[in-house]
Amino acid sequence: MISYEYYKTFYFCVKYMNFTKAAYALGTSQSSVSHTVKTLEYQLGCRLFTRNNRGISLTSEGEQLFSYVSKGCEYFIKGENEIIGGSSTESGTVYLSATETALNCFLFKALNKFRTLYPNIKFKIENLNSFNAAESVRTGISDFAVLPTPVKISKPLMEKPLVIFRDVLICGSRFSEISEKPFKIADIVKYPYISLCKGTATRAFYDMFFERENIFISPDIEVATADMVIPMVKNNMGIGYVPELMPEIFGGSINIITADISPAPRSINIVYNTSVPQSPAAKTFLNFCVSESDIT
Repeated sequence: MISYEYYKTFYFCVKYMNFTKAAYALGTSQSSVSHTVKTLEYQLGCRLFTRNNRGISLTSEGEQLFSYVSKGCEYFIKGENEIIGGSSTESGTVYLSATETALNCFLFKALNKFRTLYPNIKFKIENLNSFNAAESVRTGISDFAVLPTPVKISKPLMEKPLVIFRDVLICGSRFSEISEKPFKIADIVKYPYISLCKGTATRAFYDMFFERENIFISPDIEVATADMVIPMVKNNMGIGYVPELMPEIFGGSINIITADISPAPRSINIVYNTSVPQSPAAKTFLNFCVSESDIT
């Protein structure tokens, strides 16, 4: 059986793609890291890295191994950090995964207030799509995922709604005339339309809305996240939907279009794993988020 410490060394080598930086993170020497990697390669019977003048890179075997090792090491490192951080609600680390929409519509503001109350609690935040954010909670890598509905979760995951919002149709100066009077949503096909990419939960939500209204529209521009719609609209590339809580939509170059029919309300939810014990810091953050909720 190969020791966890060998895999941990391998994990940090891949994370930094540099043996010296990995050694610094591990609190050991470069020669020790190099020896550990060579021993691991010998025990596995394959090369994990190729070495050249530009540094190191993973072999195909190394990439395959890292796909398994990374999740386990992140989980163990998280546990180590929690033990080292102690059991106080005034300290520790909270691990979050969040979408762009959740960050802009709830999390930035909430974190600012929370950090004022609990300045010694640290955060590690990953920006992921809804599916991957929920999966990071399921696997124990993240304490919470903060993401917009719709999202499909199942036990042992649970969710609590934090804030309700609507999606609004926006345009730039080029199309400002359509924001000055009531807009029939069926007329959206007459304008260049900016949308999120297929495969996202929000794109599926918009597509279902149009389908219910018998509107058949093909986006002229597709972007990865909701916050990318705003600069596209500002630069008059087309019109598009964004959450009404996005602060960037309130400005001289953005106009809100008053449509006769709007998508149903959505919410920003916090997702957590009921089968994984929460650290005191994580419990404190969850209680804070629920207390900040505008949903009763």
